Amino acid sequence: MKGGIEFNLEIDLDLYMYEEERCVKAIEQLLKEHSNDYCQYKYISSEPVFHKPVTLCTTKRFEEVITAIYNAEPKDEAEERALNEDVDFLLDK
Repeated sequence: MKGGIEFNLEIDLDLYMYEEERCVKAIEQLLKEHSNDYCQYKYISSEPVFHKPVTLCTTKRFEEVITAIYNAEPKDEAEERALNEDVDFLLDK
């Protein structure tokens, strides 16, 4: 395997639990349809997820929190200049 990618597929969990073999065949067919001359996808495994992920926060909120943490940390002058440049670059400022 040269690389990996994770696909998300919403299906009825009862169907998956009782017809796993057919579901795997269907997933393999869908992966063939999704493949092209540049990317070939092969089924390796699947794992049913019984809940949807919860979004913790937006990108903007995360940037606000990390900036507040950065600003609260004590720094010497040279370190502060270097860190400001890094944070500005990461936040596209």
